[in-house]
Amino acid sequence: MICSKVIHSRENSQRNVLAAATTGFTGFLSRNGGAAERVFACVGLVEDQLTDINRPLDLSSYVRMMELAAAETGNENFGLWFGQQFKPEMLGLIGGIALASPTLGAALVNVARLFPYHQQATHTAFTRHRDLLSLEYRIIDGSILERRHDAELTLGMLANIFRHCLGANWAPEAVHFEHPKPAEWRQHFHAFSAPVYFGQRTNALIFRDDRLHQRMPQGDLHRTNVLSEQLVRISGSIGTLSLLDHVKGARERAGRGELAFGTVDSWLIWNLSRGATHVTDASNGSRSRTGSPLPPEQYHNDEKKLGSSFVGIEGRV
Repeated sequence: MICSKVIHSRENSQRNVLAAATTGFTGFLSRNGGAAERVFACVGLVEDQLTDINRPLDLSSYVRMMELAAAETGNENFGLWFGQQFKPEMLGLIGGIALASPTLGAALVNVARLFPYHQQATHTAFTRHRDLLSLEYRIIDGSILERRHDAELTLGMLANIFRHCLGANWAPEAVHFEHPKPAEWRQHFHAFSAPVYFGQRTNALIFRDDRLHQRMPQGDLHRTNVLSEQLVRISGSIGTLSLLDHVKGARERAGRGELAFGTVDSWLIWNLSRGATHVTDASNGSRSRTGSPLPPEQYHNDEKKLGSSFVGIEGRV
């Protein structure tokens, strides 16, 4: 395993995931022939940090830890199989919320609504597509580029919520992953007992809606409410992102001077001038704070002289 530390430069605070997501990681890594201390050293973590399941860990470090674990063990599908053995009761507060929900449908709604408090900068949704339902999951922090193993382990965790309620033989109608098809893709079919599609819009479990009324074995509405309040209180927020962090690779391209920012008029003029002019309308520039500020008297003089209200945009992103 080659370890090279990656430093993420951000204008705002780090995004977190609660340490419950690492439950059983050290043992699973060891059983697959890996050395946890090497992986932890690469991502700047120590094993003691993982013992408090409600402790916030840096999300980028957590995701990279899973990628490095695959390299350390030589297991191409490390995340896939780590997720398959990850039971809901191992997932701390968000797992407890799912288990305490009164029905499977309520569990899925609660997980989709509250998962971003367990793991910030994350999109989760419970949606309908004609006669099928979808439980979607995707990290929306664009600075986290390599995240295949996180996606595969998380869908395995989510599938185990269904299995807890409906039995170990439950299988989705299909599984979607946003990353490209890996070399050992046939193992994904065996793990989920369903067709698996890669290069999709998001990561998702696709399933039918005919068993959402099924009661969860440990359903307890009062406990659901208590755990939900505790999760929101501990996390504090869902980790709001800037525009540069929403788009994969945008922050890196901005650092190289390859991005320009503007509104629709900026884009049209930029293309019509073949990249020679980067401007916006004064009103758009004022609202979006992209325009170079002009004193009122200069703005009025320029407008009379040019017969327009366009102002230059100060620099690039």
